[in-house]
Amino acid sequence: LSALIYCEANAESYNGKLAVGIVVMNRVRSKAYPDTVKGVIYQKYQFGPASNGALSKALARYDKGRFTSGSEKDCIKAAKEALSGVTTITVNGKKIDFSKYLYFSGYLKGCTFTLGNHEFK
Repeated sequence: LSALIYCEANAESYNGKLAVGIVVMNRVRSKAYPDTVKGVIYQKYQFGPASNGALSKALARYDKGRFTSGSEKDCIKAAKEALSGVTTITVNGKKIDFSKYLYFSGYLKGCTFTLGNHEFK
């Protein structure tokens, strides 16, 4: 999960990274998606990094212990939080419930929340 967060949200704030992790976990809990993190991440046509090679490269760096930059460590922390069941983020002092969000993208028709360069619904 941390490698996917890195691929999808490396340039985003910590909250943006956590939000991506929460979306993946929301899908795991949804009956409309596979019931494992790996199944969700590798589901066809869902996450570009899983099909374009970027995720494989990030996983190789992670597996070799090379996820050591501040941003990479934030991706690991965000993944651990999302895996532990965290479903809220705090933006400008306000808690935002992310438990229903199943999608994010740079542009997402019908989005209901924007955080950094991602739109969520």
